[in-house]
Amino acid sequence: MTVYKQRYFHVLENWKTEEISFKIYFISVEKQNVDLKLVVKVKKYLKQSMPDKLAQNQHHKAGYIIIHQGDMGIWLLTHWWAYDNIVLSTLSNAKFNDSEFIDFDDQPFHACVWEHLIINHERNAWVEHVMTKNTSLSNYLKDRLINGYY
Repeated sequence: MTVYKQRYFHVLENWKTEEISFKIYFISVEKQNVDLKLVVKVKKYLKQSMPDKLAQNQHHKAGYIIIHQGDMGIWLLTHWWAYDNIVLSTLSNAKFNDSEFIDFDDQPFHACVWEHLIINHERNAWVEHVMTKNTSLSNYLKDRLINGYY
């Protein structure tokens, strides 16, 4: 069994497309600069793969992305809110920076212990800012974890 060791979480600028606004998190094994080429690669991949997925559901034009540069490659978890209280997701993987992302939606993977920190935060932010009498997507999109080890 692996002994838990904190990883570094970077919070990047939100990414807005015509269809949706995403918060973006980047997790790395050690504190390091975010590979901007990787972020560009992620955005290019999502521009190609997400429109069809978004069109299938009545979504709230808000979600979050986790880019996890781990020991086994780069994991890309894309989540978006739909039907008031449901988060939809897709999972992709690239072996490392030089390979293309491959959908993992047909595999039984979900998320690791580090990714669940973000997923839990996002669930709580959704409840606090959207599932209230004073619904505010803009406040939801501002509510993010801070950079640091988790």
